[in-house]
Amino acid sequence: MHAADPAKVNAVLGEFAKSAVDNYGARAVYLFGSLIYRGGAQFIDSSDVDLVVVLPDLSHAIGRWRWLQLFSEWVSGLEVKLMRVLHRTGSEPSVSVVAVTEAELVCDVHKDGHREFFTANVFRDLVTAAEAEGIPGAGVRSTDRFVAGALSFTQKARNDFLAVSANDTPRMTEFLGPDPLPKRVMRAAAMASRASGRTGGAGAEHDVQEGLDLLSNELYARRDDDPAYRQLQDLVSVRRHARGTPRPVEPAQQLLLAEMIYDIASGASRLGSATGGGAGPAPADHPPSEAGAGVANANAASAGDASPAQ
Repeated sequence: MHAADPAKVNAVLGEFAKSAVDNYGARAVYLFGSLIYRGGAQFIDSSDVDLVVVLPDLSHAIGRWRWLQLFSEWVSGLEVKLMRVLHRTGSEPSVSVVAVTEAELVCDVHKDGHREFFTANVFRDLVTAAEAEGIPGAGVRSTDRFVAGALSFTQKARNDFLAVSANDTPRMTEFLGPDPLPKRVMRAAAMASRASGRTGGAGAEHDVQEGLDLLSNELYARRDDDPAYRQLQDLVSVRRHARGTPRPVEPAQQLLLAEMIYDIASGASRLGSATGGGAGPAPADHPPSEAGAGVANANAASAGDASPAQ
């Protein structure tokens, strides 16, 4: 297999990072891991290109969900480019995207629970090319294990959703199991329920029934806010043995459930302004483009606009 040309890889990453910021409204894109550690000496044929992408200020699940679906097009384009410069077959993802909100950085919450991940690693800002230990603003606050557990689950769900190879093979697949929802989703919802104070007592954060009931109630309460919520509420009801034909839980629906879990956990006043608890302004300075319009639509949905699901 041909060795990759580091200059070509860096040129591709810089070009795509600028597009992520200018056209999609990402707040920043950072490179970390084996591609820059010790000058890339440990980057081999099977290594991932590890990125942190900071989401725009979208304060509700539906806005982040729409943005992430739109942003998956950016990841797909990057996968194709990297397949060529890395001389890979395209059957496995080359890119691992850790997509985070400002709150996750502020509280230094990582998808796999690694402590001080965003403060003690070396990161390269792919727009400015500046390299530093830690991402600016990371790790200045702390939160309890219930909030951290729920947020890390959502971060992991985003990572899985965005992991699609150049030949369109996804990592996250539809759920067909006998439970109404994947067990990991129900457990994370139980963690969010404990974080928000809706359930108490030792062990309640692991109770999948508590998590399932919480999501069912939330979907019922939000069903008139957006068609995507109503469709998901109908699906979960049938999977809980209401009348109808059970259907699988699609990857995009699993992602929406994860973003709802984020909202529930972070809305417990433990993170304050770091969560974007109020409807913030739309990201500025985006040129008129299809991608820019998508960011605007995501912000409108975040502020409560009941526009049709994408």
